[in-house]
Amino acid sequence: RSVGADRIVNAVGAYVKWGVGARQAAPLLVIDFGTATTFDVVTTQGDFIGGAIAPGLKTINEALAEKCAQLPLVPLELPKKVIGRTTVDAIRSGVFWGYVSLVEGMIVRFKKFLKSKVVHSTTHSFCTSPKMNSFKTSSKKFHTLHNN
Repeated sequence: RSVGADRIVNAVGAYVKWGVGARQAAPLLVIDFGTATTFDVVTTQGDFIGGAIAPGLKTINEALAEKCAQLPLVPLELPKKVIGRTTVDAIRSGVFWGYVSLVEGMIVRFKKFLKSKVVHSTTHSFCTSPKMNSFKTSSKKFHTLHNN
């Protein structure tokens, strides 16, 4: 069995920052917004118990343009509306809000599996960008671990 070093470093860093002592009343869900989006759980005792890996936002956007001959690569920006009236606006909305739904859905599934609330910890510079403001608002409070 193997786990990437990046996932272990993120889990240890999150536990050291938020999990040591009585401050952590719930498991940590460490979410890394990179090329891949990783979701990893650290128990209140500091044990890494595993997680999930999904494509990152940029990866989803690039794959759509690469695999769909008629669809262009669209710059990642917060969509003005959920319903796009042009192809570019529709891609922007689908990629962004689809990704937000992926992350929010995974958080819900982790909470159900753990039968617990979780403390969210995010990593990667993308989580502090304006692109994520709407996501952070809709997903409650996130703690940023570090910016790459």
